[in-house]
Amino acid sequence: MKRFAARRIYLSSEQRMLDLHVVELDDSGIVRTVFPLREEISHTEWVSGIIVIAPGFPPRRPEEPFSGYADRLRSQPAAPLHAVRIAPFNLSATEFTPHSRVIPLFSPPITRI
Repeated sequence: MKRFAARRIYLSSEQRMLDLHVVELDDSGIVRTVFPLREEISHTEWVSGIIVIAPGFPPRRPEEPFSGYADRLRSQPAAPLHAVRIAPFNLSATEFTPHSRVIPLFSPPITRI
């Protein structure tokens, strides 16, 4: 299990932005829960930008605004929810920056043969 906290979290299914929340992922990277950050929690990693929760993440199109990307997230087939971080991100404008990248929060462990 891994926990990530961010200033803002976007829930694509509800088209809603949450302030100061934590996302908890299971060992396969699926979102288990999202809850408000009320106090410091051990083993919680703070990340910059925003965390986006959705069933899938299409590549970002050049010059696409966040609102357009959010619309495409909602059209993803229903599936378990996953989380990515978008950084850098303009929080006050709720908009991508020219250097924004979509970064998975979960990477499966490397298996050695």
